[in-house]
Amino acid sequence: MRDRKVILLASMVAFLGIFLSDMASAQSLKQQLIGTWKVSSATMQVGEQKKPVPLGTDIVGLVMYNPDGYMCFTAMSANRPTFGSGDRAGGTVEQKAAAFESYRSTCGRYEVISEKDRIITHAFEVSLTPDLTGQTEKRFVKEISGDKIILETIPHVLKGEKVTGVWTYQRVK
Repeated sequence: MRDRKVILLASMVAFLGIFLSDMASAQSLKQQLIGTWKVSSATMQVGEQKKPVPLGTDIVGLVMYNPDGYMCFTAMSANRPTFGSGDRAGGTVEQKAAAFESYRSTCGRYEVISEKDRIITHAFEVSLTPDLTGQTEKRFVKEISGDKIILETIPHVLKGEKVTGVWTYQRVK
């Protein structure tokens, strides 16, 4: 009987040691986020419908999370028309409006506000959309692995509809 107790106790100690070792080596959410991620897809939920984001289904973009707490997101429609003028400030009013509609960019500080619920914030210091500059928004980390992350935005109004964005990224290697 005594041998069984010793074996049971030794097994429990070994299990606890392995368990605590795994916990200690687990990366925090911030550590998992750090790096450069390429957009692989983006959709928006509008009521019960899933739709493409306004940038379309063919998107080129990156989000970068740095160890210093800064992030930068930029994305565009893959096949944006050029102004064709050779002048970086060129383009007609219509061409400039189309360029604005086909591009998104925000940069600023990020923070993990809930490790357990996997919630981060983006505090926009600069943004292509003037109304976002100075704003802070939550992002929900729906999935994260070594090479994939899925972020969900807060509900917001876009072209008169209440939407939630779901962005999927692959880690750049």
